[in-house]
Amino acid sequence: MPALAVGLLAAFLPVAPAVANDVGKCGMYAIGHRGDHRNYDENTIGAVTGLSHSETDLRVTKDGQFVLMHDRNVRRTTNGEGYVDELSWDYIRSLRTEPRGDRVPTWRRTLRAIKRSGTVLTVEVKSYSTTWTRKELREVVRLVRRLGLRDQVFLGGYAGALPVLEEVAADMQLYWRPDFGDRVTAATVSAHSAAAVLLLPRDLNKRVVRRAQRADAVVWARRSKKPHELTIRQYWAQIASSGAEGLYTDTPFKFDRWCR
Repeated sequence: MPALAVGLLAAFLPVAPAVANDVGKCGMYAIGHRGDHRNYDENTIGAVTGLSHSETDLRVTKDGQFVLMHDRNVRRTTNGEGYVDELSWDYIRSLRTEPRGDRVPTWRRTLRAIKRSGTVLTVEVKSYSTTWTRKELREVVRLVRRLGLRDQVFLGGYAGALPVLEEVAADMQLYWRPDFGDRVTAATVSAHSAAAVLLLPRDLNKRVVRRAQRADAVVWARRSKKPHELTIRQYWAQIASSGAEGLYTDTPFKFDRWCR
């Protein structure tokens, strides 16, 4: 079957997580970076819903549609060209992702899909200060509330997004990625209204994790280059020993097998 037909068919089939990457024996769960992009095109419905925990990226088109896209330019992941914030939704909806030929998902469609699949979704609002309005961010939050997904979605972002989210999404689950030099304590976690804290593995230890947990936040390990002297399993074991609950990874299935 042609790739385009497969992509269109997948868009209308019921979805369910392909792996239950919830907490395993190692005490952690995998969070698929840009979803399950080994078996699907990144940041598509199949990629996001193919796991029980996924991470994705949200951008806004020039006419106010919210779409999943990591890069500002659509060139790398689709058959199109141009910056998302300078393109219309009519143009982006005509594109197909590469190499499998799926469609670029809207935020609404993504939320409906994770409601069916049960996927817990972590969302980075991209390029907030240069491409978003406060009204648009409010609409992102409103859609989560409307579909009853506050317990399934974590929102965060940089370039000024988090302070605005703290204001317009006070009832939502937010995540905080501390800047270099920021100290992680129960007070700083609470000050950012964070339900989750995202840290580099080198900054993880039991003390830091306990501080975050005192503020009722979970701790996730960010993607980072593995020290050359460690095997991947040793690296994962080191992260797990800190007490962190989740791990951003491009290989969620491999991690899941190791953790179990």
